[in-house]
Formats: sequence, C-alpha cells, structure tokens
Amino acid sequence: MSQEKIADQGIRPVSSRSRAVALIEILLPVAAFLAARWGAQALGLPLAGSIAVVCGVLAATLILAVRRTGWGQAGMRLPTGVWSWLKFGGLIIATMAAIVGTVMVVLPAVAQGLRVPAAEGALDPFAYLENNLPLLIAFLVFIAWGVAGFGEEMLFRGFLLGRFETLFGGTRIALVLAVLAQAALFGLGHASQGLYGIVQTGSIGLIMGIAYLAGGRWLWPVIIAHGLVDTISLVQEYG
Repeated sequence: MSQEKIADQGIRPVSSRSRAVALIEILLPVAAFLAARWGAQALGLPLAGSIAVVCGVLAATLILAVRRTGWGQAGMRLPTGVWSWLKFGGLIIATMAAIVGTVMVVLPAVAQGLRVPAAEGALDPFAYLENNLPLLIAFLVFIAWGVAGFGEEMLFRGFLLGRFETLFGGTRIALVLAVLAQAALFGLGHASQGLYGIVQTGSIGLIMGIAYLAGGRWLWPVIIAHGLVDTISLVQEYG
C-alpha cells in the first residue's frame, strides 16, 4: 500500500525507527518473561508462569515510565456515563460467553473431529486446590485476578498488541496481524499445558484481543472478564 493511499484512508505511516523501537519494546518484556520463567524453574520455584508474568509487566511498566506515559493510555480507564457502563457490562458478558463457548464447545468438537486427544484440563496443575479453602482464596486473589486478570491483560493486550501493530506497519492489516501475534505469544506462554493448552489459551488470547479493540482499546472489561473466567475455573477445581 502506497503512502498516498495510506494517508487517504486516515492511516498514519510508521517510520522504520518507530518499528525498530517497537521491536525493542516487544523483546524486553518477553525476555524478562522468559528469563524469570526459566530462572524460577531452574530454582524449583512453584508458579514459574506467574512469576514470569509479573516480571514481564514490570519490564513493560519500566518502558512506559521511560516514555513518560502510563497504563492509562493503554486502556486502564473506568466507565463514565450510563452508555459507557452499559457498554462495559456488555463487553464483559460477550467476552466471557465467547471464551466459554470456545473452550467448552468449539475446541473439543474440533479436537474430536481431527481425532486429536484433548487435554484432561488446563487446570490439572491446580488440582491440589480441592477442598482447600485458604489456598483457593489465595489463588483467586493473587493468581486469578492479580496475575491473570490484571497481569496478562496488561502485558499482552495493553502493551504488546499495540507494539506489534506498530512493528507490522500501523495499517489495518497490521492490526489484524498484531491481534494474531499477541494471541500466539499468549498461547506459547502456556506451553507447560501441552499442545492443546497452547491452542486453548491462544484462542482465549485471540478473543481477548478482539474484545480489547472492540471496546476501543479498553483494558478494564477484558481484565474483569479474564478474572471472572479464571475464578469460575478455580472454584470448579475446589470442588
């Protein structure tokens, strides 16, 4: 697409320097994520994935601080007005419905059609939550909401999606590629859950990315939807 056509469509062309900066800003939190994960696993620490997410968010926050900006510009804003609240609630409900439908119906049906054995459950590592109420509460607060709801949405949707969009050129096609890229990265970040877990979480990342954009790059609805879905899943593990 020529720069003239890009300008005619209201899309601002992205310079090579901006793309290079975007690449660096993608690599830094990803490197922090991987280093923390591998380090935690090497030390035999539990919840290596959660530690990795926290380190990735800290790296992204540092980048935003250097840029003299913050998470507010990434979509950490509350609803204002009746219509905004209605949109807020609608996005949460639609996102949760899409995730539940994909995880409970679509993916198992596809796996069965392809004769691919579905995982017994991405939450098997949390089976020890059964009948352990104090541990369940701790996981709900720190994992379902702190790490997954806030951390993963801030890192993958609020930070990385926009950087991928810039890296790919800032066009409409670039935005589509950015949504796919962050979803793929999100799925690979759950590689410990096996191939089915990667596909499942990647699909969730795709839904979250679409919901984030559908809300006008609004983080709060996807944060709450993510937190609620994980809350329901962990409560099911409790028994």
